[in-house]
Amino acid sequence: MLKLFISNNRKNIIGIKVRGFFITIKNKKGNKMQKILKKVFALSTVILLVAILFVLFTSNQNFVADGNVQDKNIELSDFNKLKISNDYYVVVQKSSDITTKPTCTITASANVIDLIDVIVNNGELSIQNKKGKIFSSNDIKISLVISTLSSIEVNDETSVFVYSGDILTKSFDCEINDNATLKMSDINIDNLNCSMDNDGKFLMAGNGKVKNATIFAQKCSKFIATDLKIGRAVLNVNDQAEVVADLSSMN
Repeated sequence: MLKLFISNNRKNIIGIKVRGFFITIKNKKGNKMQKILKKVFALSTVILLVAILFVLFTSNQNFVADGNVQDKNIELSDFNKLKISNDYYVVVQKSSDITTKPTCTITASANVIDLIDVIVNNGELSIQNKKGKIFSSNDIKISLVISTLSSIEVNDETSVFVYSGDILTKSFDCEINDNATLKMSDINIDNLNCSMDNDGKFLMAGNGKVKNATIFAQKCSKFIATDLKIGRAVLNVNDQAEVVADLSSMN
């Protein structure tokens, strides 16, 4: 218990007693001060609740695309790592000139195109919604033109297509989560580290060759690369996950 007494004179003493979370006011001239303090507390509580509701609403706000599709071109600083979230259709192509800066083209409805955040930080390109979720009848398409790619992380139902296998560095890492898909073609690298979770999918078309592969797949994830020849493999497959590859040349 905390007792605080403020005295202007002996005839007018206000006593404030704090017990737990409750505050009571006693005034020898009546309860006017108590009523004022209660109003202040009530107003403060309302302001706090409004602030909390505003933060919750804006952070989970949904946006519906209006169908007025347009392109937005962005020139980027150099990067070789890629992290993508929020249900996009992404195409990655190799630049014909290694001296050219990477570029990004976003194709989406005019009222949502600026809600897509494209940021390069420490050699990694991150693409995600600035806030909320975007609902669109057409895929939000993102086209990237780059020179090299050493790692990629794909989340939240995003589909990524890497059309040119020679864009990859000799050691390549990929992480695929939450019903996202990574499609590749004709890869020929030394080391592949692939982690998949919660129905993530790695799909490879055409021929390919990997000297060493470490594949971790769980929760219905799929690694489907029928014509990918793997020299050495470390496999960790759980929870109805599936790995299909050509292991005949393993040594």
